[in-house]
Amino acid sequence: MKKTYIYYILNCLINERAADGWEPVTYDHMAISTQIKGAFDITFRKQQ
Repeated sequence: MKKTYIYYILNCLINERAADGWEPVTYDHMAISTQIKGAFDITFRKQQ
């Protein structure tokens, strides 16, 4: 998969959550290898 597609999906997820009243708290990218795979960890909390 291209990186731009992954960032597009992440952007959609964050925007979708924000529309439901959630805000991102932490963000982390854990790369196992730049060529093989990695993981994104995004934590949300309900806006007060």
